Amino acid sequence: MMNCTSNVVNVDIDDCVSLPCQNGGTCIDRVNGFNCSCTSEYEGIYCEKEVLSRETEVQVNENESALLICVVYHMDTTSTLFWTRSVDNTSVVLSEYAEGGARMSPNLFFANIKWSDEGTYTCHVQTVDGMIDTNEVRVLLNTSTAMCPCRCAYRRKLEYWASKIAPNKTLNELLQDLQPVIRKIKVELSVKKSKLSLEISKHISAVDNRKSSQTIGVVGAVLIIIVLGVILLLDFSTLLYHFRTGFSPRI
Repeated sequence: MMNCTSNVVNVDIDDCVSLPCQNGGTCIDRVNGFNCSCTSEYEGIYCEKEVLSRETEVQVNENESALLICVVYHMDTTSTLFWTRSVDNTSVVLSEYAEGGARMSPNLFFANIKWSDEGTYTCHVQTVDGMIDTNEVRVLLNTSTAMCPCRCAYRRKLEYWASKIAPNKTLNELLQDLQPVIRKIKVELSVKKSKLSLEISKHISAVDNRKSSQTIGVVGAVLIIIVLGVILLLDFSTLLYHFRTGFSPRI
């Protein structure tokens, strides 16, 4: 019988021998792999992607044009591209004035930007192999439009109802859709007349301790007494006669 002994030796090869890192990247050997330390101008597994300038904030005057750039590294492998917008961490609809923002035209362009277009815009890019990349740009407006203090809350309401309006509907169809909301608002705003303070005050006598009110009350009482006294004096002789005659009827 022959005994065979097998000695298995694991040898870690240098994965950086083939110089996989591009564009001046430094290769760092790992066990069964490597990492590339890229320069500031490049990124990616092999430092193969050029770092494009990404604006994180755009400040523009109202009624001017604005361009929001969506950085796409490989357009040929991009399957989906779209923009979203949020204001105060609340998702809202994109502006009706925006153009582009799709796969064939990734950048978002405003020919005449408005104060209502403020917000944080995010470009979402997904490749055919499932990789997702996002670009975020915050848009700030220098506006000369005179707005009330509730400007932001009012804008939220406008955007909310704009998102609820279905396209290709007539005015009558929209009014019909809004009837439940209108009825609810009418109920909330309805007021019972009997509950109004004006109606309640008509049925309540309140004490008035003001000196002017007390003076008016005293003067009124004195006038009533004087009037009654005059009436009694005018009829005093007649009353005295009736008392003396015992109210006997005249013949």
